[in-house]
Amino acid sequence: LTQDIHTVSAVVKMLNRGVVGVIGPGDSESVIMTNGVLSPLQIPQIAPQATDPALASLKKYPYLLRLTPPDNLMNEVLIDVFSHFNWSNCAMMTSKNNYGDQGLRWFLLQAFKKGWNILALEQHETPDYANQLDVRQNLINIKNSDARIIILYTVIEYAPYIFREAFNLKMLNDGYAW
Repeated sequence: LTQDIHTVSAVVKMLNRGVVGVIGPGDSESVIMTNGVLSPLQIPQIAPQATDPALASLKKYPYLLRLTPPDNLMNEVLIDVFSHFNWSNCAMMTSKNNYGDQGLRWFLLQAFKKGWNILALEQHETPDYANQLDVRQNLINIKNSDARIIILYTVIEYAPYIFREAFNLKMLNDGYAW
């Protein structure tokens, strides 16, 4: 809640300075919040990382421009890749936030429908600073599950730290697919 207040407060400060457009914030939840202030004032907003499919509504978000595809399109591609390679087992790691939870729910539903096995399911904390992320135990749990296909649903800021730890655990070698 504190972060939400700071985000909206930052937008109000920008408006008081006469801003005519906004780039950001990064995540879908914050974009939804800030657009609630910007759109009624007809101030355009560019959202570089917002992927929530709800943001596609031109009626609800007429002054919003997204630069990334929505989650539902990315999810369809994930299913196509999974099916193309005839994979039936995997592990999942998601962030403990709206983005990770939505991806998790969606993929679990698809896996259930198609009879796929989730050998390990790990959710990592979401610290304020990505360099504080500690996923070593999450990755050890995945490695011990013998899963070799790993689906990662996390915000982009955490990915380098997750892959560095996966590299240290030799989980980026032959035999693994992320």
